[in-house]
Amino acid sequence: MKDSSVQNYYLGIEKQFFRDFLVRASYQGSMGHHLSQLMNLNRYDGMEYNANLSTSNPGRPNPLYSGFNYRANNLNSNFNSLVTEVQKRFSHGVQFQFSFTWSRLMDTGSDLFTGSTTSGGYSQPFYFLSNNYPKLEYGPGAFDHQKNFKILFTYELPFFKDQHGFLGHALGGWQLSGFYQGYSGHPIEVYSSRGRFRGNARDANGFLENIGGDYNLDGVANDHPDFVGSNASAAYSNASPADGIFKDNNLIGCGFPGAQSTNIQACNDNYGVGTPNSLFTNPAGTGVHFGTLGRNLFRGPWFNGLDGSLLKNFKITETVKMQFRFEALNLANHPNFDGIVTNLNDGSFGKAQILIGNAPSRRLQMGVRITF
Repeated sequence: MKDSSVQNYYLGIEKQFFRDFLVRASYQGSMGHHLSQLMNLNRYDGMEYNANLSTSNPGRPNPLYSGFNYRANNLNSNFNSLVTEVQKRFSHGVQFQFSFTWSRLMDTGSDLFTGSTTSGGYSQPFYFLSNNYPKLEYGPGAFDHQKNFKILFTYELPFFKDQHGFLGHALGGWQLSGFYQGYSGHPIEVYSSRGRFRGNARDANGFLENIGGDYNLDGVANDHPDFVGSNASAAYSNASPADGIFKDNNLIGCGFPGAQSTNIQACNDNYGVGTPNSLFTNPAGTGVHFGTLGRNLFRGPWFNGLDGSLLKNFKITETVKMQFRFEALNLANHPNFDGIVTNLNDGSFGKAQILIGNAPSRRLQMGVRITF
Protein backbone atom coordinates (compact mmCIF):
# COMPACT_ATOMS: atom_id res chain seq x y z
CA MET A 1 0.00 0.00 0.00
CA LYS A 2 1.15 3.52 -0.82
CA ASP A 3 0.09 6.83 0.65
CA SER A 4 -2.59 8.60 -1.34
CA SER A 5 -1.62 12.03 -2.63
CA VAL A 6 -3.25 15.02 -4.29
CA GLN A 7 -1.71 17.71 -6.48
CA ASN A 8 -3.63 21.00 -6.74
CA TYR A 9 -3.11 23.82 -9.23
CA TYR A 10 -4.72 27.20 -9.72
CA LEU A 11 -4.50 30.13 -12.12
CA GLY A 12 -6.75 33.16 -11.75
CA ILE A 13 -7.27 36.71 -12.97
CA GLU A 14 -9.46 39.43 -11.49
CA LYS A 15 -10.28 43.07 -12.16
CA GLN A 16 -12.18 45.77 -10.29
CA PHE A 17 -14.79 47.94 -12.04
CA PHE A 18 -16.55 51.10 -10.87
CA ARG A 19 -15.03 50.79 -7.39
CA ASP A 20 -17.68 48.37 -6.12
CA PHE A 21 -17.58 45.56 -8.73
CA LEU A 22 -15.07 42.74 -8.90
CA VAL A 23 -14.88 40.20 -11.74
CA ARG A 24 -12.83 37.06 -11.32
CA ALA A 25 -12.10 34.06 -13.53
CA SER A 26 -9.94 31.13 -12.51
CA TYR A 27 -8.89 27.67 -13.55
CA GLN A 28 -8.70 25.14 -10.74
CA GLY A 29 -7.63 21.55 -10.95
CA SER A 30 -6.27 18.61 -9.03
CA MET A 31 -4.91 15.12 -9.59
CA GLY A 32 -5.33 12.24 -7.15
CA HIS A 33 -2.86 9.36 -7.02
CA HIS A 34 -2.95 5.97 -5.28
CA LEU A 35 -6.66 6.12 -4.51
CA SER A 36 -8.49 3.24 -2.84
CA GLN A 37 -10.01 0.28 -4.64
CA LEU A 38 -11.87 -2.84 -3.52
CA MET A 39 -11.39 -5.94 -5.67
CA ASN A 40 -12.98 -9.40 -5.55
CA LEU A 41 -10.27 -11.91 -6.38
CA ASN A 42 -12.53 -14.97 -6.15
CA ARG A 43 -13.90 -14.68 -9.66
CA TYR A 44 -12.85 -15.36 -13.21
CA ASP A 45 -12.06 -12.20 -15.06
CA GLY A 46 -14.73 -12.91 -17.66
CA MET A 47 -12.55 -12.45 -20.71
CA GLU A 48 -12.64 -16.07 -21.90
CA TYR A 49 -14.47 -19.36 -21.48
CA ASN A 50 -13.44 -21.63 -18.67
CA ALA A 51 -14.16 -25.17 -17.59
CA ASN A 52 -16.62 -24.04 -14.95
CA LEU A 53 -18.95 -22.46 -17.50
CA SER A 54 -21.29 -25.42 -17.39
CA THR A 55 -21.52 -25.48 -13.59
CA SER A 56 -23.98 -23.58 -11.42
CA ASN A 57 -21.28 -21.20 -10.18
CA PRO A 58 -19.14 -20.29 -13.19
CA GLY A 59 -17.67 -17.21 -11.54
CA ARG A 60 -15.99 -18.62 -8.43
CA PRO A 61 -12.59 -20.33 -8.69
CA ASN A 62 -13.05 -21.33 -5.04
CA PRO A 63 -16.75 -22.27 -4.63
CA LEU A 64 -16.38 -22.54 -0.82
CA TYR A 65 -16.26 -18.73 -0.52
CA SER A 66 -18.35 -15.95 -1.99
CA GLY A 67 -15.63 -13.32 -2.43
CA PHE A 68 -12.04 -12.53 -1.52
CA ASN A 69 -11.94 -8.81 -0.82
CA TYR A 70 -8.59 -7.33 -1.77
CA ARG A 71 -7.88 -3.68 -1.00
CA ALA A 72 -5.45 -1.69 -3.05
CA ASN A 73 -4.80 1.95 -3.86
CA ASN A 74 -3.76 1.89 -7.49
CA LEU A 75 -6.33 4.29 -8.96
CA ASN A 76 -5.99 7.88 -10.16
CA SER A 77 -8.36 10.78 -10.71
CA ASN A 78 -8.30 14.21 -12.30
CA PHE A 79 -10.46 17.27 -11.72
CA ASN A 80 -10.57 20.42 -13.88
CA SER A 81 -12.83 23.44 -13.52
CA LEU A 82 -13.46 26.96 -14.78
CA VAL A 83 -14.83 29.30 -12.11
CA THR A 84 -16.31 32.70 -12.95
CA GLU A 85 -17.44 35.15 -10.30
CA VAL A 86 -18.95 38.64 -10.07
CA GLN A 87 -19.07 40.52 -6.77
CA LYS A 88 -20.65 43.84 -5.80
CA ARG A 89 -19.61 45.26 -2.49
CA PHE A 90 -22.28 46.75 -0.26
CA SER A 91 -23.24 50.19 -1.51
CA HIS A 92 -26.53 52.01 -2.07
CA GLY A 93 -28.20 49.32 0.01
CA VAL A 94 -27.29 46.43 -2.32
CA GLN A 95 -24.71 43.67 -2.18
CA PHE A 96 -24.55 40.53 -4.32
CA GLN A 97 -22.26 37.76 -5.47
CA PHE A 98 -22.73 35.47 -8.46
CA SER A 99 -20.60 32.50 -9.45
CA PHE A 100 -20.76 29.81 -12.10
CA THR A 101 -18.52 26.76 -12.15
CA TRP A 102 -18.09 24.35 -15.03
CA SER A 103 -16.09 21.32 -14.01
CA ARG A 104 -15.31 17.70 -14.78
CA LEU A 105 -14.19 14.93 -12.44
CA MET A 106 -12.87 11.78 -14.11
CA ASP A 107 -11.76 8.61 -12.34
CA THR A 108 -12.00 4.84 -12.36
CA GLY A 109 -13.43 4.56 -8.84
CA SER A 110 -14.71 7.34 -6.60
CA ASP A 111 -13.97 5.75 -3.23
CA LEU A 112 -13.17 2.37 -1.66
CA PHE A 113 -16.62 1.08 -2.62
CA THR A 114 -16.49 2.80 -6.06
CA GLY A 115 -19.14 5.40 -5.24
CA SER A 116 -21.25 3.84 -2.49
CA THR A 117 -22.16 7.15 -0.93
CA THR A 118 -25.30 8.85 0.38
CA SER A 119 -26.05 10.27 -3.05
CA GLY A 120 -24.67 7.41 -5.12
CA GLY A 121 -25.34 4.34 -3.04
CA TYR A 122 -28.33 3.43 -5.16
CA SER A 123 -26.37 3.55 -8.38
CA GLN A 124 -22.79 2.38 -7.86
CA PRO A 125 -21.97 -1.36 -7.63
CA PHE A 126 -19.03 -2.32 -5.43
CA TYR A 127 -16.79 -4.17 -7.85
CA PHE A 128 -15.28 -3.33 -11.21
CA LEU A 129 -16.36 -5.19 -14.33
CA SER A 130 -12.88 -6.64 -14.63
CA ASN A 131 -9.93 -6.81 -12.25
CA ASN A 132 -7.47 -6.92 -15.13
CA TYR A 133 -9.02 -4.12 -17.19
CA PRO A 134 -9.76 -1.21 -14.80
CA LYS A 135 -9.82 1.22 -17.73
CA LEU A 136 -13.28 -0.11 -18.56
CA GLU A 137 -14.42 1.91 -15.52
CA TYR A 138 -12.86 5.21 -16.54
CA GLY A 139 -15.56 7.86 -16.65
CA PRO A 140 -17.18 10.71 -14.67
CA GLY A 141 -16.72 10.34 -10.93
CA ALA A 142 -19.67 9.66 -8.64
CA PHE A 143 -19.40 13.19 -7.20
CA ASP A 144 -19.12 15.00 -10.51
CA HIS A 145 -21.47 18.00 -10.83
CA GLN A 146 -20.58 19.64 -14.11
CA LYS A 147 -22.52 22.89 -13.65
CA ASN A 148 -22.91 24.86 -10.44
CA PHE A 149 -24.67 28.22 -9.99
CA LYS A 150 -24.61 30.29 -6.80
CA ILE A 151 -26.25 33.66 -6.17
CA LEU A 152 -26.12 35.54 -2.87
CA PHE A 153 -27.65 38.98 -2.37
CA THR A 154 -28.48 41.45 0.39
CA TYR A 155 -30.87 44.36 -0.05
CA GLU A 156 -31.52 47.04 2.55
CA LEU A 157 -35.19 47.99 2.35
CA PRO A 158 -35.62 51.76 1.84
CA PHE A 159 -38.85 52.03 3.84
CA PHE A 160 -38.67 54.25 6.95
CA LYS A 161 -34.90 54.18 6.61
CA ASP A 162 -34.49 57.86 7.52
CA GLN A 163 -37.51 58.04 9.80
CA HIS A 164 -36.83 59.08 13.39
CA GLY A 165 -38.72 58.00 16.44
CA PHE A 166 -40.61 54.77 16.95
CA LEU A 167 -41.42 54.14 13.25
CA GLY A 168 -37.82 54.47 12.18
CA HIS A 169 -36.58 52.40 15.08
CA ALA A 170 -39.08 49.56 14.56
CA LEU A 171 -39.75 49.54 10.82
CA GLY A 172 -36.63 51.03 9.28
CA GLY A 173 -33.33 49.36 8.54
CA TRP A 174 -34.63 45.90 7.63
CA GLN A 175 -32.52 43.82 5.27
CA LEU A 176 -33.67 41.17 2.82
CA SER A 177 -31.20 38.49 1.79
CA GLY A 178 -31.35 35.36 -0.31
CA PHE A 179 -29.19 32.50 -1.44
CA TYR A 180 -29.78 30.29 -4.48
CA GLN A 181 -27.75 27.25 -5.42
CA GLY A 182 -28.35 25.02 -8.39
CA TYR A 183 -26.15 22.24 -9.70
CA SER A 184 -26.49 19.48 -12.24
CA GLY A 185 -27.09 15.92 -11.10
CA HIS A 186 -24.29 13.53 -10.30
CA PRO A 187 -23.60 10.54 -12.58
CA ILE A 188 -25.59 7.34 -12.16
CA GLU A 189 -24.48 3.85 -13.09
CA VAL A 190 -27.00 1.86 -15.14
CA TYR A 191 -26.33 -1.86 -14.77
CA SER A 192 -28.03 -5.23 -14.49
CA SER A 193 -27.73 -7.54 -11.47
CA ARG A 194 -29.47 -10.41 -13.27
CA GLY A 195 -27.71 -13.77 -13.20
CA ARG A 196 -27.08 -16.21 -16.02
CA PHE A 197 -30.12 -17.92 -17.55
CA ARG A 198 -29.49 -20.81 -19.92
CA GLY A 199 -31.33 -20.79 -23.20
CA ASN A 200 -32.22 -23.98 -25.05
CA ALA A 201 -29.94 -23.28 -28.01
CA ARG A 202 -26.17 -23.53 -28.12
CA ASP A 203 -23.74 -20.80 -29.02
CA ALA A 204 -20.76 -21.05 -31.37
CA ASN A 205 -18.65 -22.58 -28.59
CA GLY A 206 -21.12 -25.37 -27.89
CA PHE A 207 -22.45 -23.98 -24.61
CA LEU A 208 -26.09 -23.17 -23.92
CA GLU A 209 -26.84 -19.54 -24.72
CA ASN A 210 -26.88 -17.10 -21.84
CA ILE A 211 -30.10 -15.11 -22.34
CA GLY A 212 -30.30 -13.65 -18.83
CA GLY A 213 -27.43 -11.66 -17.38
CA ASP A 214 -23.91 -11.85 -15.96
CA TYR A 215 -22.54 -11.32 -19.44
CA ASN A 216 -18.92 -11.85 -18.43
CA LEU A 217 -19.80 -14.89 -16.29
CA ASP A 218 -17.80 -13.79 -13.26
CA GLY A 219 -20.60 -14.25 -10.74
CA VAL A 220 -20.64 -10.54 -9.84
CA ALA A 221 -23.94 -8.72 -10.41
CA ASN A 222 -22.68 -5.48 -11.92
CA ASP A 223 -22.86 -5.97 -15.69
CA HIS A 224 -23.30 -3.16 -18.20
CA PRO A 225 -25.97 -3.63 -20.89
CA ASP A 226 -26.02 -2.16 -24.40
CA PHE A 227 -27.69 1.23 -24.79
CA VAL A 228 -29.82 1.23 -27.93
CA GLY A 229 -31.47 4.66 -27.60
CA SER A 230 -30.75 7.39 -30.13
CA ASN A 231 -28.59 9.36 -27.67
CA ALA A 232 -28.26 9.81 -23.93
CA SER A 233 -30.01 13.20 -23.82
CA ALA A 234 -33.09 11.82 -25.57
CA ALA A 235 -33.46 9.01 -23.02
CA TYR A 236 -34.73 11.29 -20.22
CA SER A 237 -38.46 11.59 -19.58
CA ASN A 238 -38.29 15.10 -18.03
CA ALA A 239 -41.06 13.93 -15.70
CA SER A 240 -40.98 13.78 -11.91
CA PRO A 241 -37.97 11.69 -10.81
CA ALA A 242 -40.32 9.88 -8.42
CA ASP A 243 -42.05 8.44 -11.50
CA GLY A 244 -38.83 7.61 -13.36
CA ILE A 245 -36.18 9.72 -15.08
CA PHE A 246 -36.10 7.63 -18.28
CA LYS A 247 -38.65 7.47 -21.06
CA ASP A 248 -38.74 3.72 -20.51
CA ASN A 249 -38.37 2.53 -16.91
CA ASN A 250 -39.27 -1.11 -17.54
CA LEU A 251 -37.06 -4.05 -16.64
CA ILE A 252 -34.49 -5.22 -19.16
CA GLY A 253 -35.74 -8.14 -21.26
CA CYS A 254 -34.14 -11.53 -21.75
CA GLY A 255 -32.32 -12.62 -24.87
CA PHE A 256 -30.18 -10.59 -27.23
CA PRO A 257 -30.25 -9.71 -30.94
CA GLY A 258 -29.63 -12.87 -32.90
CA ALA A 259 -30.44 -15.26 -30.04
CA GLN A 260 -31.53 -18.71 -31.24
CA SER A 261 -33.19 -19.85 -28.02
CA THR A 262 -36.95 -20.30 -28.01
CA ASN A 263 -37.42 -20.04 -24.24
CA ILE A 264 -36.82 -16.29 -24.00
CA GLN A 265 -40.41 -15.81 -22.84
CA ALA A 266 -39.82 -18.30 -20.04
CA CYS A 267 -36.83 -16.22 -18.95
CA ASN A 268 -38.93 -13.03 -19.01
CA ASP A 269 -41.62 -14.74 -16.95
CA ASN A 270 -39.00 -15.90 -14.47
CA TYR A 271 -37.81 -12.33 -13.85
CA GLY A 272 -41.26 -10.73 -14.03
CA VAL A 273 -40.63 -8.86 -17.29
CA GLY A 274 -43.86 -7.70 -18.91
CA THR A 275 -42.72 -5.21 -21.54
CA PRO A 276 -38.93 -5.31 -22.07
CA ASN A 277 -37.06 -2.04 -21.81
CA SER A 278 -36.62 -0.37 -25.19
CA LEU A 279 -33.54 1.68 -24.22
CA PHE A 280 -31.32 -1.10 -22.85
CA THR A 281 -30.74 -4.64 -24.09
CA ASN A 282 -28.42 -7.53 -23.32
CA PRO A 283 -25.23 -7.46 -25.42
CA ALA A 284 -25.56 -9.05 -28.84
CA GLY A 285 -23.60 -12.10 -29.89
CA THR A 286 -22.44 -15.25 -28.16
CA GLY A 287 -19.61 -15.94 -25.79
CA VAL A 288 -18.28 -14.06 -22.76
CA HIS A 289 -18.32 -10.31 -23.20
CA PHE A 290 -19.05 -6.90 -21.72
CA GLY A 291 -21.88 -4.57 -22.64
CA THR A 292 -21.04 -1.40 -24.56
CA LEU A 293 -22.61 1.05 -22.08
CA GLY A 294 -19.89 3.06 -20.39
CA ARG A 295 -19.66 3.85 -16.69
CA ASN A 296 -21.73 6.76 -15.38
CA LEU A 297 -23.09 7.83 -18.75
CA PHE A 298 -26.38 9.18 -17.34
CA ARG A 299 -27.11 11.88 -14.77
CA GLY A 300 -29.49 12.22 -11.86
CA PRO A 301 -31.85 15.18 -11.33
CA TRP A 302 -30.73 18.76 -10.87
CA PHE A 303 -30.60 20.27 -7.39
CA ASN A 304 -32.32 23.64 -6.89
CA GLY A 305 -32.31 25.35 -3.51
CA LEU A 306 -33.48 28.84 -2.54
CA ASP A 307 -33.23 30.24 0.99
CA GLY A 308 -34.34 33.70 2.11
CA SER A 309 -34.21 35.78 5.26
CA LEU A 310 -35.45 39.07 6.65
CA LEU A 311 -33.39 40.62 9.45
CA LYS A 312 -32.93 43.79 11.44
CA ASN A 313 -30.28 44.93 13.89
CA PHE A 314 -31.44 46.81 16.98
CA LYS A 315 -29.12 48.88 19.16
CA ILE A 316 -30.21 48.45 22.76
CA THR A 317 -27.27 50.16 24.48
CA GLU A 318 -23.82 51.24 23.42
CA THR A 319 -22.49 47.73 24.00
CA VAL A 320 -25.56 45.52 23.59
CA LYS A 321 -27.06 44.77 20.17
CA MET A 322 -29.90 42.50 19.14
CA GLN A 323 -30.61 40.95 15.76
CA PHE A 324 -34.01 39.59 14.80
CA ARG A 325 -34.13 37.09 11.92
CA PHE A 326 -37.00 35.48 10.04
CA GLU A 327 -35.72 32.72 7.74
CA ALA A 328 -37.28 30.53 5.07
CA LEU A 329 -35.31 27.43 4.08
CA ASN A 330 -36.27 25.92 0.72
CA LEU A 331 -38.41 28.98 0.12
CA ALA A 332 -39.86 27.63 -3.14
CA ASN A 333 -40.78 24.33 -1.44
CA HIS A 334 -39.08 22.53 -4.32
CA PRO A 335 -38.40 18.79 -3.80
CA ASN A 336 -34.89 17.68 -4.74
CA PHE A 337 -34.81 14.00 -5.61
CA ASP A 338 -31.89 11.59 -5.54
CA GLY A 339 -31.15 7.93 -5.00
CA ILE A 340 -32.13 6.87 -8.52
CA VAL A 341 -32.46 3.08 -8.79
CA THR A 342 -30.32 2.14 -11.78
CA ASN A 343 -30.43 -1.64 -11.55
CA LEU A 344 -32.30 -2.83 -14.65
CA ASN A 345 -33.38 -5.91 -12.73
CA ASP A 346 -35.15 -3.84 -10.03
CA GLY A 347 -38.87 -3.06 -10.23
CA SER A 348 -38.11 0.56 -9.19
CA PHE A 349 -35.60 1.09 -12.00
CA GLY A 350 -35.24 4.78 -12.92
CA LYS A 351 -37.18 6.06 -9.90
CA ALA A 352 -35.89 8.32 -7.13
CA GLN A 353 -35.95 6.99 -3.59
CA ILE A 354 -34.91 9.93 -1.39
CA LEU A 355 -35.14 13.70 -0.98
CA ILE A 356 -31.95 15.62 -0.29
CA GLY A 357 -31.04 19.05 1.02
CA ASN A 358 -30.93 20.71 4.42
CA ALA A 359 -34.69 21.26 4.15
CA PRO A 360 -36.46 18.70 1.91
CA SER A 361 -39.65 20.75 2.38
CA ARG A 362 -40.14 24.44 3.19
CA ARG A 363 -39.12 25.33 6.74
CA LEU A 364 -39.82 28.65 8.45
CA GLN A 365 -37.96 29.75 11.55
CA MET A 366 -37.41 32.84 13.66
CA GLY A 367 -34.47 33.72 15.86
CA VAL A 368 -33.07 36.43 18.09
CA ARG A 369 -29.38 37.01 18.60
CA ILE A 370 -27.94 39.27 21.31
CA THR A 371 -24.31 40.38 21.25
CA PHE A 372 -22.54 42.26 24.02
